[in-house]
Amino acid sequence: GINSKLDNLVQDESMTAGQFEQLQDIYTASDKLSRLNQSLLLLVKIENHQLNEVEEINLKSVIEDKLNQFQEIINAKQLVVSDFLNDRLITANTYLIDILINNLLSNSLRHNMNGGQLRLDLNANRLIISNTSRSESLDTSCIFERFQKSRTSEGLGLGLTIVRNICENYGYQLSYQFHEPLHSFIITF
Repeated sequence: GINSKLDNLVQDESMTAGQFEQLQDIYTASDKLSRLNQSLLLLVKIENHQLNEVEEINLKSVIEDKLNQFQEIINAKQLVVSDFLNDRLITANTYLIDILINNLLSNSLRHNMNGGQLRLDLNANRLIISNTSRSESLDTSCIFERFQKSRTSEGLGLGLTIVRNICENYGYQLSYQFHEPLHSFIITF
C-alpha cells in the first residue's frame, strides 16, 4: 500500500531534506487516514450490532491495565493520579470495553496539563474519569457528535462519538460535567 511505497522512497539517498520532510507529512497523513478508516468501520460495526460476543469483564482490571499502558505519558506529564476503584463486573464485548476505556483515558491525558490531576472513581453504579485541563468547559450540546474537536486537539474528533455509541449499545448513560478545575466524563450503568 501507500506505506510500502513511502518506505521505498525513504531509501532513496538522493533525497533532499525538503523532500524528506514532505514524505514525513505524507506518512502522518496516511496514518491519520488509516485511523479514521478504522474508527469509521468500528462505528458501523457498533451501529449494526456486529460485535455481539460478550463475556464477564471486571472493569476495575481493565482500568488498571490501561493505567499501566499509559504510565509513560502519566510520568512525562507528572500527573497526580488518584483512583478509587471498586470491582465492577459487566457483561460486554471485551474489545469494545477496551476501546471505551482507552478513548476516555487517552482523552483525559491528551487534554491534561503538566502537573495536573487525573481522577478515577468506579463503583457499582458509575464510572467517573476526571481531569484538569487548560480549556474551559466543553460544549455539552455537541461534544459527542462526529468530528467535533477542539482547535488544539490532535485527535480525529471520533473518540467521544465511539464512546457514546458503545454506551448506547449497552444502555449506559454517558454525560459530561465541568466543576472547576475538573472535566468529568460519567458513565452510569
